[in-house]
Amino acid sequence: MGKLKLALLALAVALLGGGYVWQATAADAGLDYLHWPSADAKYATINGKHIWQNVKEQADIAERYRDNGHPQFWGRLAGTSSDVEDTQWLMNKYRQIGLTDTRLQTINLFNPQWSARGWSVTAALGDEIVPLASAEPSYGSPDTGGKELNLEVVYLGLGGEADFAGRDVRGKAVLFVKGEPSYQAGSADLLKRIAAILSTDMRGGNFNAQSYRAYTHVPTFNIGTKDSEGMREMIGSAATPLHVRIRLDANWLQGQKSYLV
Repeated sequence: MGKLKLALLALAVALLGGGYVWQATAADAGLDYLHWPSADAKYATINGKHIWQNVKEQADIAERYRDNGHPQFWGRLAGTSSDVEDTQWLMNKYRQIGLTDTRLQTINLFNPQWSARGWSVTAALGDEIVPLASAEPSYGSPDTGGKELNLEVVYLGLGGEADFAGRDVRGKAVLFVKGEPSYQAGSADLLKRIAAILSTDMRGGNFNAQSYRAYTHVPTFNIGTKDSEGMREMIGSAATPLHVRIRLDANWLQGQKSYLV
C-alpha cells in the first residue's frame, strides 16, 4: 500500500472518528464517489471500495462497543475496550502491508476522561410529553446529581446580550441557536443565573452530535434542528410555559490508558 493510500485511509478514519456526516442530495444521484475520475488516470490504482471497507471496519468497532452495554455514549473512545480493539485493528493493518516491527506503546492519560453513563431529556407542556431523541450532552457537561431536573424553558434566539435583555432566566433552562462553536450564551454574570443550556443549529435534520467541550457549570446539551423547532413551536403556541426534564449521569474517570502503535 503506497503513501497516498495510507493517507486516504487515515483521512477516512479521521472523518469517521470526528463524527463527520455526509448526506446525499438529488444532484449526487448516479455519481460513483468510490472511483477516481477517469481524467486523472495516474490515480486509477486508488481503490475507493477498499478504503470504504476500512471505514466500515472502524464503524463496526464503534457499534460493537455500543451493543456491548453502551447504548448512548459510544464510539471508539479513548481508554475503553473500543480503544483497545481499534489499536489491534491498526496493528493488523500494518502487518498486512508487511511491517513486522510493530508494537504497542501504552499512554497513561494524565487528565481524567469524561464519561456519560446515561441521560434523558424530554419536553413537557401540560399533559404532553415529548422525548428529545436528538439530545446529546456536550463533553465535560456537569451531571444532574442523580436526580431529574424539571425546568422552565426560555428561548433566547442567538443567545447574545440583546436576547437576554429583560428576560428572567434565573433557575431556568435556556434554548438558543448556536452561531459560533461555543456555549457561552450571554455574559458570565448572566450564565450564573441559568440552570441548564440547550443549544441547537440550523443544519436541518435531527442529528445526535456531541461537541467538545462544555466549559459550563450546568448540564449542557446539543439539540437537533427538528427537536428544537418543535420546542420553539410549543413555546410560541402555548399559554403556559414549556418545561424540560433533564437527567444526566456522568463522571470523570481517573487512571485511563490509551495506546500508540
